[in-house]
Amino acid sequence: MLNFNERFATDGANLDTKVANGSATIEMNISTPKMPYGATLMYTMEIVPEQLWERSKDPFLYTTDPDTLPNSLRDQLDPQKVQIAKNDVLDVNHSTPNGTFGYQPLNNQWKMDCVRVGGKFYRPANDAFTEDRQKIWGCETLNPTLSESHYLVKDLHKKIFADQVADSFTATVMSDINVSGNTVFGTSLLEADATSDYEAITAQVDSSRIE
Repeated sequence: MLNFNERFATDGANLDTKVANGSATIEMNISTPKMPYGATLMYTMEIVPEQLWERSKDPFLYTTDPDTLPNSLRDQLDPQKVQIAKNDVLDVNHSTPNGTFGYQPLNNQWKMDCVRVGGKFYRPANDAFTEDRQKIWGCETLNPTLSESHYLVKDLHKKIFADQVADSFTATVMSDINVSGNTVFGTSLLEADATSDYEAITAQVDSSRIE
């Protein structure tokens, strides 16, 4: 569940200026196989946005040779349906656009399922902060390569935050566990001499009126 609230400035010179606070809540159920010897469950969480490669290459605009278009007969007979993904696939302004970024399935570039940024929100280069760009958390890596940071997002900028120095997120975890299965739970633990107190307690009860 996602929600956010906005707080606007109160002085006359900045009435259009605002700060937004957002929050996200997740509820999950975990099913595990039988663990007769016990186990430790560990959860990890990483708060990162979906990477938006706004300068990614659009093959519908860059393709000029008909021989590069999909061909059913040729592609079906291809013994190894893999192709090279060049650097300009993610960034058309890459300094070495024809270099090898990685590998992708054959004709993968024609599966267009990505977000496009245009108008005043488009940034052709990683330049200084702009107010319009504060609406978008784009990936501004120059000359991206297939490395550890491509998966872990280690170098994510903080330009969308009003405070770019403080921690961007806080996390609160509340949990409740319910085990169902072959686990046997015993009764409350009683001390060894707990039963010896029975007579001392019942002696204080007037039981003569009880027939």
